[in-house]
Amino acid sequence: ALPPPPDKAGIDALTLPPTFTAVDLTDNTDAAQVSKYYDRVRSGAIADCILNTVDKETAEILRQEEDKYIWASITGERYRDGPTLLKVLLLHINPSTKVQTLAFQSKIKSARITAHDGDVTKLLSFMESVRLSALHVGKTITDYELHLFEALLDVTVKNEEFRNFVQRKRDDWEKVRSMVAC
Repeated sequence: ALPPPPDKAGIDALTLPPTFTAVDLTDNTDAAQVSKYYDRVRSGAIADCILNTVDKETAEILRQEEDKYIWASITGERYRDGPTLLKVLLLHINPSTKVQTLAFQSKIKSARITAHDGDVTKLLSFMESVRLSALHVGKTITDYELHLFEALLDVTVKNEEFRNFVQRKRDDWEKVRSMVAC
């Protein structure tokens, strides 16, 4: 038996769209009902498989959101809906956001002044636009300043005076950063 939901009234209050019909399912010989019965069994098996393979922290998060994937039959029996549980899990981990964050990180990390025709203004504009795009979707670029210095200190830059200037600024930044870290 499943533990009671955090808000049983919320589950009891769920209403079906007018195009759906609530039916108690058994494994009788009616072909249509047998198909629905096994769909329900598979759905429960998917839910059990997910819940038995996630770590404790994720299981706790899913438990806190079980009102989204546990359904009650007309007799009050409760069922876990596997596909809905999977959707709750995917919404929690949001893989597209992680991939997008990695894409922003990659653009910043690989930026080099030579890719912008040696034009510092173009490089800085590019890096700032990527950083602002990330911020716009609620993400931050880790080690942005470090990647900025690396982009400016590209080994192919021939201007030694410029490289020395940027290197001094980087050294100063690293000193301040190490003092803040302590």
